[in-house]
Amino acid sequence: MKIKNKIVKNVIFCLGCCLILSGCHKTEKASIESEKSTISNLSSQDNTQIEKGYNLTIPEHEQIQAEQDSIAVMNCYRDIYLKNKSENLSKQVLSDIINRFAQKNYCIKTSYIYSDIKNYEVIRDFLLNAKRGIKTNAVLYEINYDGGLTRRKFIYDGNDMYVIASKNIWNSKEQGDSSYISYTRIKEWRYSDNGWFCFELCVPEYPEATALVDGSNLIRIIPMTKENTYYTEHYLYDLGYQGNNLLCSNWDKDHLEELDYSGLYEYLYKLEYKKSLTEDKYIDGIPKDEFENLIMKYIPISEEQLRKYAEFDSESQTYLWARLGCGDYTPTYFGTSFPEVTAVSKKEDGSITLTIHAVCELFLCNEAIITHELMIQTKNDGTFQFISNKILGDGMKNIPEYQYRVNGSQ
Repeated sequence: MKIKNKIVKNVIFCLGCCLILSGCHKTEKASIESEKSTISNLSSQDNTQIEKGYNLTIPEHEQIQAEQDSIAVMNCYRDIYLKNKSENLSKQVLSDIINRFAQKNYCIKTSYIYSDIKNYEVIRDFLLNAKRGIKTNAVLYEINYDGGLTRRKFIYDGNDMYVIASKNIWNSKEQGDSSYISYTRIKEWRYSDNGWFCFELCVPEYPEATALVDGSNLIRIIPMTKENTYYTEHYLYDLGYQGNNLLCSNWDKDHLEELDYSGLYEYLYKLEYKKSLTEDKYIDGIPKDEFENLIMKYIPISEEQLRKYAEFDSESQTYLWARLGCGDYTPTYFGTSFPEVTAVSKKEDGSITLTIHAVCELFLCNEAIITHELMIQTKNDGTFQFISNKILGDGMKNIPEYQYRVNGSQ
């Protein structure tokens, strides 16, 4: 009898999910029909607030729709969330969740930095229609690392673009619960040739806000190719542009003196061991053999060169190292950029040249703040070395002066 009841419950649960998912088209149709009342609602609001463009009054029907849609979506992946509940869901779990919606009309992605949008055509067509001046709207869902859900409804009224953004989280009863909702005008927007939706929200400005408020947003609409995604994740994901200058300086095997080896070590450590360096591990310096073996595995440099260019203490036979912090690092917008491979060129000798865009969302809202070429030499045993990096065009002017990890300047 218990088994039979369990089967019945599972059947009911599956039917419930199917009904919710199949209701997607009805939900979106209702959303489209409510468009006129959403935009006309602005006319009844305070003119000053309308001009500011943020904290706009949310139409009641939009608020209800956002909550109903979000809870329906969350209920459909609740079983996956409960089975893998964590403060930070893994990339695989996030992928499992959005794959559940792959055959439906939901436009959905995850918070993972290189996540593709399932059914991206929905938001792409919205942007193309908006560029033509056609009134339109589209909803984009995002599964967050904590298992919550962000819903953004973009609305174009023929003149301006708006976004109704809401977030739902799992409450103590493990039910979806509304966390916030906002209605904001988009100050500027563009849909780039390489598939990025770049937009800046209206935000409080001085003197209303005494600190800078960032309204910049970047969303990749057109998915990366599988090849570009592989090379990005395999070779670049652990490096980035913060705390080391491997990807943001010009160097090759004949010009290795400007690389920050003390800064680079912890990123190569993560690349090698798939875990972050423990902050207190090398308070007294990094032993010579450990430092040289790791650096020389990934960079074509000799022991003699390393001891000359890096911070080597001959008495203790260690290389100086410092944790990245306020004392040795001044934060920059550029440092928050992440690398994205846009082209791959291979040669018979095993060398690979990656064309890379540095994508910077914070304040700059630029999907290619610099473009550079990184050469990698692969080997038969599966290992590889970084051979050179070249900043293309006038990209150097967009890179702040680099601050070396130990001495600050070189």
